[in-house]
Amino acid sequence: MERLFDLNEFLKSSKFHLPSPKYLMQPTMDLTCCCKNDREVNCKVILSLFFFIKIFSIVFIGDLAGVLHAVDTNTGQAAWTYATQGEIKSSPVLSGDHVLIGSYDGFLYGLTAETGELQWKLETQNYVHATPAVFDGIAYFGGCDEAFHGVRVEDGTEVVSLSAGAYTAASPVIKDGRAYFGTFDNEVLGLDLSTHDVLWRYEHPDRHFPFYSSALTIDGTVV
Repeated sequence: MERLFDLNEFLKSSKFHLPSPKYLMQPTMDLTCCCKNDREVNCKVILSLFFFIKIFSIVFIGDLAGVLHAVDTNTGQAAWTYATQGEIKSSPVLSGDHVLIGSYDGFLYGLTAETGELQWKLETQNYVHATPAVFDGIAYFGGCDEAFHGVRVEDGTEVVSLSAGAYTAASPVIKDGRAYFGTFDNEVLGLDLSTHDVLWRYEHPDRHFPFYSSALTIDGTVV
């Protein structure tokens, strides 16, 4: 099945594929952005749905106009939209009944996934570029304000804000209660989420460059 939805805006945010069994029997969905050329602000989102969606068939994606779109893949129409005040380059994250999205207006937003109603928003001191990672009900993300934030998904309460030492655009990965992420100060940090201690910092002795891509853990190794 193929549906076409016109956002009329460029995309840098990844789609959210609804991995929870609450919504999908099989968590696979393909989303492609096709632009005629770099000057035309006219993107088409092609949604190819390969598996049955159990409760509601919604895909979430943000655009550079600062709008988060919830698209019904059965009809190709918008189920709802929510406008922030800055570009969206962060990817949406679904946690329970909340969809989380960061914006270049400096806020992380918590919205009701089904309706798009604002539940809370957390203000940071700069862009929110990184995509949050949720662990034990807390959404963790590094900010362009040089801080590593933790916010309770249920009510938007900030429970931790630690100095990352540098502008952070990379999304964290969480494994066994520890978070790993890179910064623009050429470092990768390992944090203990229970004690909020920095366990280690890594900087390559010869290659000095900022980390944009997200970390990955494989067999005890951080990549």
